[in-house]
Amino acid sequence: MSRTSNGWSASCPAHGDETPSLSIGAGDDGRVLIHCHAGCSAEQVVAAVGMSMADLGPSENTVASRTEEMAQGRKPASRPANQPITVPIGHLDLLLSPVYDENRLHHPLHRADLRKSGLTDDTIATQKFTDVPPAMLTVLLRFNPVKVGSAYLIPFADPRGGWMPHIRMKVFPAFKGARGQTVKYLQPPSSGIRLYFPVATLPAVLQSGEPLWVIEGEKKSLAVAQLGLPAIGICGIEGWHSAGTRALLEDFDHINLRRTVKIVPDADVRSNPAVAGATNRFAEALERRGARAQIVMLPAEVPA
Repeated sequence: MSRTSNGWSASCPAHGDETPSLSIGAGDDGRVLIHCHAGCSAEQVVAAVGMSMADLGPSENTVASRTEEMAQGRKPASRPANQPITVPIGHLDLLLSPVYDENRLHHPLHRADLRKSGLTDDTIATQKFTDVPPAMLTVLLRFNPVKVGSAYLIPFADPRGGWMPHIRMKVFPAFKGARGQTVKYLQPPSSGIRLYFPVATLPAVLQSGEPLWVIEGEKKSLAVAQLGLPAIGICGIEGWHSAGTRALLEDFDHINLRRTVKIVPDADVRSNPAVAGATNRFAEALERRGARAQIVMLPAEVPA
């Protein structure tokens, strides 16, 4: 797979391709656009990767309408309180489909970032880290990330099998947010928090009585899992609960928690009282569920 001026070019899964003949892009309304230059129909292409034409349809909040609202200085209309958040599942399914398997991580900056965190090529492939086509950035995030030059998708494995309908990506370059904070990761507004499950140790995480390692950061959890240790990742030290509650995320329901659980926060737990407080609250929540919680201090900061 390779970049083009308006999307991507890939081998078509519907026929034997020696040279890439499939063009992939995104329309203004958020629809996935595909065209096989060898003559395969769109229906044949999506069927070859286990999808349907409905999966390519636009998301609920179209790119065109949101862009127009932003250009006019208007805040995009908010959703009713009882309306569930939707994500453009067709686009996410496409990125995780075999269409992208040949070359998921083509951008050298993206692969270098993952290797800097100690991840092997096998781990990178198994977790399906994927370059996000530039045309899909706005569609997936449901806003226009004007400061972002490129990004890679961080797929979240579903403990029941397959992948969660959850979108999170690391962006390049990092930039300063409205409150002066450094922004390295983005996801759609109000899309919630999920646990990150490394695939390699998933059975041991769910079922064994071995100590469970809970690591702050997705990539760090993968580095621990590469050592053969049952590990999961949380997205920030508050990433174990939803806003407005101190109960564990529902994702924890899949895990045998009646065991030793080692919490590994970032090194700033020593100097930041807020981080220390959140870590202690997490330990207390785990113990209420029958876990034997232990807090493990990192000796030094490692790449995020």
